[in-house]
Amino acid sequence: MIFSMLCLLFAADKPAPLPNVYDVERQVLQYRRSIQRGHMVFKQKTFVGGNDKPAHERVSTFWFEGDKFRSDVVIHNPVGADPVREVSCRNCEREGHVVWYIEEKGKEGIIGLRLQKEQEARKQGVQPVIDPRLLGMTAASVPNFTKYHLESYVGKHDRQEPTVQRDRWKGKDCWQIDYRDMRGTSYRYYVDPERGPSVIYLKVSWDYQGHHYMDSVEATLQQFGPSKIWFPQSCVYQQEMDGKLLEKEVVDVEVISLKEPLDSDTFTLVGMKIPPDTFISGLSDPRGNLFWNGKEIVPESELPRNKYASSPTTRRWMLIGNTIFFAVLAVYLLWRYWRQRKTV
Repeated sequence: MIFSMLCLLFAADKPAPLPNVYDVERQVLQYRRSIQRGHMVFKQKTFVGGNDKPAHERVSTFWFEGDKFRSDVVIHNPVGADPVREVSCRNCEREGHVVWYIEEKGKEGIIGLRLQKEQEARKQGVQPVIDPRLLGMTAASVPNFTKYHLESYVGKHDRQEPTVQRDRWKGKDCWQIDYRDMRGTSYRYYVDPERGPSVIYLKVSWDYQGHHYMDSVEATLQQFGPSKIWFPQSCVYQQEMDGKLLEKEVVDVEVISLKEPLDSDTFTLVGMKIPPDTFISGLSDPRGNLFWNGKEIVPESELPRNKYASSPTTRRWMLIGNTIFFAVLAVYLLWRYWRQRKTV
Protein backbone atom coordinates (compact mmCIF):
# COMPACT_ATOMS: atom_id res chain seq x y z
CA MET A 1 0.00 0.00 0.00
CA ILE A 2 2.69 2.47 1.05
CA PHE A 3 4.86 1.39 -1.90
CA SER A 4 1.96 2.01 -4.32
CA MET A 5 1.38 5.49 -2.92
CA LEU A 6 5.07 6.34 -3.25
CA CYS A 7 5.03 5.15 -6.86
CA LEU A 8 2.04 7.37 -7.62
CA LEU A 9 3.75 10.32 -5.92
CA PHE A 10 6.94 9.94 -7.94
CA ALA A 11 4.90 9.39 -11.12
CA ALA A 12 3.05 12.67 -10.50
CA ASP A 13 6.36 14.52 -10.16
CA LYS A 14 7.80 12.98 -13.31
CA PRO A 15 7.49 15.38 -16.26
CA ALA A 16 5.52 14.31 -19.31
CA PRO A 17 7.63 13.08 -22.22
CA LEU A 18 8.85 15.65 -24.73
CA PRO A 19 6.84 15.90 -27.93
CA ASN A 20 8.28 14.98 -31.30
CA VAL A 21 9.91 18.16 -32.64
CA TYR A 22 8.59 17.52 -36.14
CA ASP A 23 5.05 17.15 -34.78
CA VAL A 24 5.34 20.52 -33.04
CA GLU A 25 6.51 22.21 -36.23
CA ARG A 26 3.82 20.51 -38.28
CA GLN A 27 1.10 21.71 -35.90
CA VAL A 28 2.42 25.29 -35.99
CA LEU A 29 2.44 25.29 -39.79
CA GLN A 30 -0.99 23.69 -40.05
CA TYR A 31 -2.49 26.27 -37.71
CA ARG A 32 -1.14 29.23 -39.68
CA ARG A 33 -1.96 27.62 -43.05
CA SER A 34 -5.55 27.11 -41.90
CA ILE A 35 -5.98 30.87 -42.34
CA GLN A 36 -6.89 30.73 -46.03
CA ARG A 37 -8.70 34.05 -46.29
CA GLY A 38 -8.14 37.41 -44.66
CA HIS A 39 -8.07 41.20 -44.77
CA MET A 40 -5.70 43.03 -42.44
CA VAL A 41 -3.69 46.22 -42.02
CA PHE A 42 -0.09 46.49 -40.79
CA LYS A 43 1.03 49.87 -39.44
CA GLN A 44 4.82 49.81 -39.60
CA LYS A 45 7.50 52.09 -38.19
CA THR A 46 11.16 51.51 -38.97
CA PHE A 47 13.92 52.81 -36.70
CA VAL A 48 17.58 52.92 -37.70
CA GLY A 49 20.28 52.51 -35.07
CA GLY A 50 19.34 53.84 -31.66
CA ASN A 51 17.23 56.68 -33.06
CA ASP A 52 13.93 57.13 -31.20
CA LYS A 53 12.27 58.73 -34.23
CA PRO A 54 11.21 56.46 -37.11
CA ALA A 55 13.17 56.77 -40.34
CA HIS A 56 10.09 55.90 -42.35
CA GLU A 57 6.52 54.75 -41.93
CA ARG A 58 4.25 52.61 -44.02
CA VAL A 59 0.69 51.35 -43.86
CA SER A 60 0.27 47.99 -45.60
CA THR A 61 -3.17 46.59 -46.35
CA PHE A 62 -3.35 42.91 -47.25
CA TRP A 63 -6.00 40.67 -48.77
CA PHE A 64 -5.52 36.97 -49.42
CA GLU A 65 -7.65 34.02 -50.45
CA GLY A 66 -6.18 30.65 -51.38
CA ASP A 67 -3.30 31.34 -53.78
CA LYS A 68 -4.28 34.99 -54.34
CA PHE A 69 -2.38 37.66 -52.41
CA ARG A 70 -2.70 41.43 -52.72
CA SER A 71 -0.92 44.20 -50.84
CA ASP A 72 -1.57 47.94 -51.03
CA VAL A 73 1.17 49.92 -49.30
CA VAL A 74 1.42 53.65 -48.59
CA ILE A 75 4.99 54.70 -47.74
CA HIS A 76 6.33 57.92 -46.23
CA ASN A 77 10.10 57.85 -46.67
CA PRO A 78 11.33 59.85 -44.87
CA VAL A 79 8.55 60.52 -42.37
CA GLY A 80 6.57 63.53 -43.54
CA ALA A 81 7.45 63.06 -47.21
CA ASP A 82 4.81 62.77 -49.92
CA PRO A 83 3.23 59.31 -49.91
CA VAL A 84 4.19 56.64 -52.41
CA ARG A 85 1.64 53.93 -53.16
CA GLU A 86 2.81 50.43 -54.11
CA VAL A 87 0.37 47.70 -55.12
CA SER A 88 1.41 44.11 -55.73
CA CYS A 89 -0.78 41.12 -56.37
CA ARG A 90 -0.43 37.46 -57.26
CA ASN A 91 -3.04 35.72 -59.44
CA CYS A 92 -4.92 38.99 -59.82
CA GLU A 93 -6.69 40.10 -63.00
CA ARG A 94 -5.16 37.08 -64.75
CA GLU A 95 -4.31 33.67 -63.33
CA GLY A 96 -0.59 32.93 -63.13
CA HIS A 97 0.31 36.63 -63.33
CA VAL A 98 1.62 39.20 -60.87
CA VAL A 99 0.62 42.86 -60.74
CA TRP A 100 3.05 45.56 -59.72
CA TYR A 101 1.85 49.16 -59.58
CA ILE A 102 3.60 52.26 -58.26
CA GLU A 103 2.11 55.71 -57.89
CA GLU A 104 4.00 58.71 -56.57
CA LYS A 105 1.62 61.44 -55.47
CA GLY A 106 2.32 64.97 -56.56
CA LYS A 107 4.56 63.91 -59.47
CA GLU A 108 2.45 63.76 -62.61
CA GLY A 109 3.49 60.96 -64.95
CA ILE A 110 5.27 58.80 -62.33
CA ILE A 111 2.54 56.20 -62.63
CA GLY A 112 2.98 52.73 -64.09
CA LEU A 113 1.70 49.19 -63.87
CA ARG A 114 3.39 45.93 -64.74
CA LEU A 115 1.31 42.81 -65.38
CA GLN A 116 3.59 39.85 -65.99
CA LYS A 117 3.57 36.08 -65.90
CA GLU A 118 4.74 34.93 -62.49
CA GLN A 119 7.32 32.54 -63.96
CA GLU A 120 8.93 35.40 -65.90
CA ALA A 121 9.01 37.59 -62.79
CA ARG A 122 10.71 34.83 -60.80
CA LYS A 123 13.36 34.37 -63.50
CA GLN A 124 14.15 38.08 -63.25
CA GLY A 125 14.50 37.79 -59.47
CA VAL A 126 11.55 40.10 -58.89
CA GLN A 127 8.72 38.77 -56.73
CA PRO A 128 7.05 41.66 -54.91
CA VAL A 129 4.13 39.72 -53.40
CA ILE A 130 3.94 39.39 -49.59
CA ASP A 131 2.17 36.70 -47.58
CA PRO A 132 1.04 38.49 -44.37
CA ARG A 133 0.70 35.14 -42.55
CA LEU A 134 4.50 35.21 -42.20
CA LEU A 135 4.22 37.84 -39.46
CA GLY A 136 5.81 36.53 -36.27
CA MET A 137 7.22 33.47 -38.04
CA THR A 138 9.93 35.23 -40.04
CA ALA A 139 12.92 37.12 -38.64
CA ALA A 140 12.77 39.87 -41.24
CA SER A 141 11.12 43.23 -41.79
CA VAL A 142 7.76 43.06 -43.58
CA PRO A 143 9.03 44.44 -46.93
CA ASN A 144 11.52 41.54 -47.06
CA PHE A 145 8.80 38.89 -46.66
CA THR A 146 8.93 38.56 -50.45
CA LYS A 147 11.97 36.28 -50.03
CA TYR A 148 10.37 33.92 -47.52
CA HIS A 149 7.61 31.35 -47.10
CA LEU A 150 6.04 29.64 -44.08
CA GLU A 151 8.73 26.94 -43.92
CA SER A 152 11.71 29.29 -44.19
CA TYR A 153 12.25 28.96 -40.42
CA VAL A 154 9.67 26.58 -38.93
CA GLY A 155 10.20 23.18 -40.54
CA LYS A 156 13.20 24.38 -42.56
CA HIS A 157 14.41 21.61 -44.87
CA ASP A 158 18.16 22.17 -45.34
CA ARG A 159 19.28 21.91 -41.72
CA GLN A 160 20.83 19.69 -39.09
CA GLU A 161 18.68 17.68 -36.67
CA PRO A 162 16.44 19.99 -34.58
CA THR A 163 15.91 19.58 -30.84
CA VAL A 164 13.02 20.43 -28.54
CA GLN A 165 12.90 21.12 -24.80
CA ARG A 166 10.61 22.69 -22.23
CA ASP A 167 11.09 26.34 -21.34
CA ARG A 168 9.22 29.46 -20.30
CA TRP A 169 8.92 32.71 -22.20
CA LYS A 170 7.71 35.72 -20.22
CA GLY A 171 5.91 33.54 -17.71
CA LYS A 172 4.32 31.15 -20.20
CA ASP A 173 5.14 27.46 -20.64
CA CYS A 174 6.40 26.80 -24.14
CA TRP A 175 8.51 24.57 -26.35
CA GLN A 176 12.00 25.74 -27.27
CA ILE A 177 13.25 24.46 -30.63
CA ASP A 178 16.89 24.79 -31.74
CA TYR A 179 18.80 23.83 -34.87
CA ARG A 180 21.58 24.89 -37.23
CA ASP A 181 21.41 25.07 -40.99
CA MET A 182 24.08 23.63 -43.28
CA ARG A 183 26.06 26.89 -43.18
CA GLY A 184 26.20 26.96 -39.38
CA THR A 185 23.56 29.63 -38.81
CA SER A 186 21.81 29.11 -35.46
CA TYR A 187 18.01 29.16 -35.13
CA ARG A 188 15.93 29.20 -31.96
CA TYR A 189 12.24 29.81 -31.50
CA TYR A 190 9.61 29.40 -28.80
CA VAL A 191 6.16 27.89 -29.40
CA ASP A 192 3.16 28.58 -27.18
CA PRO A 193 1.16 25.32 -27.36
CA GLU A 194 -1.97 26.90 -25.85
CA ARG A 195 -2.32 29.71 -28.40
CA GLY A 196 -2.48 28.07 -31.77
CA PRO A 197 0.13 26.62 -31.34
CA SER A 198 2.02 29.73 -32.43
CA VAL A 199 5.57 31.08 -32.49
CA ILE A 200 5.99 33.85 -29.92
CA TYR A 201 9.72 34.55 -30.31
CA LEU A 202 12.28 33.63 -32.96
CA LYS A 203 15.93 34.51 -33.37
CA VAL A 204 18.63 33.74 -35.93
CA SER A 205 22.35 34.34 -35.33
CA TRP A 206 25.38 34.02 -37.58
CA ASP A 207 28.93 35.31 -38.08
CA TYR A 208 30.01 37.23 -41.16
CA GLN A 209 33.32 38.98 -41.93
CA GLY A 210 34.37 39.14 -38.28
CA HIS A 211 31.02 40.33 -36.94
CA HIS A 212 28.22 38.58 -35.07
CA TYR A 213 24.69 39.24 -36.32
CA MET A 214 21.34 38.45 -34.79
CA ASP A 215 17.85 38.87 -36.24
CA SER A 216 14.88 38.42 -33.93
CA VAL A 217 11.11 38.85 -33.94
CA GLU A 218 8.73 38.83 -30.98
CA ALA A 219 4.96 38.54 -31.39
CA THR A 220 2.16 39.56 -29.05
CA LEU A 221 -0.77 37.29 -29.87
CA GLN A 222 -4.49 37.97 -29.78
CA GLN A 223 -7.61 36.11 -30.88
CA PHE A 224 -9.41 37.59 -33.90
CA GLY A 225 -12.71 37.08 -35.66
CA PRO A 226 -15.65 34.77 -35.01
CA SER A 227 -13.29 31.79 -35.31
CA LYS A 228 -11.10 33.14 -32.47
CA ILE A 229 -7.90 32.70 -34.48
CA TRP A 230 -4.63 33.43 -32.68
CA PHE A 231 -2.59 35.94 -34.71
CA PRO A 232 -0.05 38.66 -33.84
CA GLN A 233 -1.60 41.87 -32.58
CA SER A 234 1.87 43.41 -32.74
CA CYS A 235 5.39 42.37 -33.70
CA VAL A 236 8.84 43.79 -33.09
CA TYR A 237 11.67 42.84 -35.46
CA GLN A 238 15.28 43.73 -34.63
CA GLN A 239 18.63 43.27 -36.34
CA GLU A 240 21.81 43.59 -34.29
CA MET A 241 25.52 43.50 -35.08
CA ASP A 242 27.91 42.71 -32.22
CA GLY A 243 25.11 43.57 -29.78
CA LYS A 244 24.44 46.97 -31.36
CA LEU A 245 20.99 47.68 -32.79
CA LEU A 246 21.07 48.28 -36.54
CA GLU A 247 17.37 48.32 -37.37
CA LYS A 248 14.04 47.87 -35.62
CA GLU A 249 10.59 47.55 -37.12
CA VAL A 250 7.46 47.86 -34.99
CA VAL A 251 4.26 46.48 -36.54
CA ASP A 252 0.78 47.06 -35.14
CA VAL A 253 -1.92 44.87 -36.67
CA GLU A 254 -5.56 45.62 -37.38
CA VAL A 255 -7.38 42.50 -38.48
CA ILE A 256 -10.47 43.40 -40.48
CA SER A 257 -11.49 39.83 -41.21
CA LEU A 258 -10.15 36.28 -41.04
CA LYS A 259 -11.75 33.33 -42.83
CA GLU A 260 -14.63 35.58 -43.94
CA PRO A 261 -15.74 36.35 -47.54
CA LEU A 262 -13.97 39.15 -49.43
CA ASP A 263 -15.44 41.51 -52.02
CA SER A 264 -15.67 39.96 -55.48
CA ASP A 265 -13.48 42.66 -57.08
CA THR A 266 -10.71 42.47 -54.45
CA PHE A 267 -8.21 40.81 -56.80
CA THR A 268 -8.98 42.89 -59.90
CA LEU A 269 -7.62 46.17 -61.25
CA VAL A 270 -11.06 47.66 -60.61
CA GLY A 271 -10.81 46.73 -56.94
CA MET A 272 -7.29 48.18 -56.79
CA LYS A 273 -8.67 51.52 -58.03
CA ILE A 274 -6.01 51.86 -60.71
CA PRO A 275 -6.46 55.24 -62.46
CA PRO A 276 -7.69 55.21 -66.09
CA ASP A 277 -5.11 55.70 -68.86
CA THR A 278 -2.41 53.81 -66.92
CA PHE A 279 0.15 52.23 -69.23
CA ILE A 280 0.60 48.48 -68.75
CA SER A 281 3.99 46.90 -69.33
CA GLY A 282 4.96 43.23 -69.17
CA LEU A 283 2.41 41.94 -71.68
CA SER A 284 2.98 41.32 -75.37
CA ASP A 285 -0.04 42.05 -77.55
CA PRO A 286 -0.28 42.16 -81.38
CA ARG A 287 -2.50 45.24 -81.08
CA GLY A 288 0.37 47.27 -79.66
CA ASN A 289 0.74 49.12 -76.36
CA LEU A 290 -1.83 48.29 -73.69
CA PHE A 291 -3.56 50.61 -71.24
CA TRP A 292 -6.07 50.38 -68.43
CA ASN A 293 -9.17 52.46 -69.22
CA GLY A 294 -10.76 52.13 -65.77
CA LYS A 295 -12.79 49.05 -66.66
CA GLU A 296 -10.59 46.79 -68.77
CA ILE A 297 -7.22 46.44 -70.52
CA VAL A 298 -7.37 47.88 -74.03
CA PRO A 299 -4.93 48.77 -76.83
CA GLU A 300 -3.90 52.39 -77.18
CA SER A 301 -6.13 52.81 -80.24
CA GLU A 302 -9.25 52.31 -78.08
CA LEU A 303 -8.35 55.01 -75.56
CA PRO A 304 -10.22 58.33 -75.66
CA ARG A 305 -8.07 61.35 -76.35
CA ASN A 306 -6.79 62.83 -73.12
CA LYS A 307 -3.96 64.91 -71.78
CA TYR A 308 -1.49 62.10 -72.48
CA ALA A 309 -2.88 60.92 -75.81
CA SER A 310 -3.25 64.45 -77.22
CA SER A 311 0.44 64.45 -78.12
CA PRO A 312 2.24 61.45 -79.66
CA THR A 313 5.50 62.83 -78.28
CA THR A 314 4.10 63.02 -74.75
CA ARG A 315 2.72 59.50 -75.06
CA ARG A 316 6.04 58.15 -76.31
CA TRP A 317 8.03 59.75 -73.51
CA MET A 318 5.53 58.45 -70.95
CA LEU A 319 6.03 54.90 -72.24
CA ILE A 320 9.81 55.27 -72.22
CA GLY A 321 9.74 56.75 -68.71
CA ASN A 322 7.62 53.94 -67.33
CA THR A 323 9.81 51.29 -68.94
CA ILE A 324 13.00 52.82 -67.53
CA PHE A 325 11.39 53.29 -64.12
CA PHE A 326 10.38 49.64 -63.77
CA ALA A 327 13.70 48.42 -65.18
CA VAL A 328 15.69 50.44 -62.64
CA LEU A 329 13.40 49.33 -59.82
CA ALA A 330 13.76 45.67 -60.83
CA VAL A 331 17.56 45.99 -60.85
CA TYR A 332 17.47 47.61 -57.40
CA LEU A 333 15.32 44.83 -55.93
CA LEU A 334 17.57 42.18 -57.44
CA TRP A 335 20.67 43.92 -56.03
CA ARG A 336 19.07 44.16 -52.58
CA TYR A 337 18.14 40.47 -52.69
CA TRP A 338 21.69 39.30 -53.50
CA ARG A 339 23.23 41.72 -51.00
CA GLN A 340 21.10 40.38 -48.17
CA ARG A 341 21.66 36.82 -49.31
CA LYS A 342 25.40 37.31 -48.76
CA THR A 343 24.96 38.54 -45.20
CA VAL A 344 22.35 36.05 -43.96
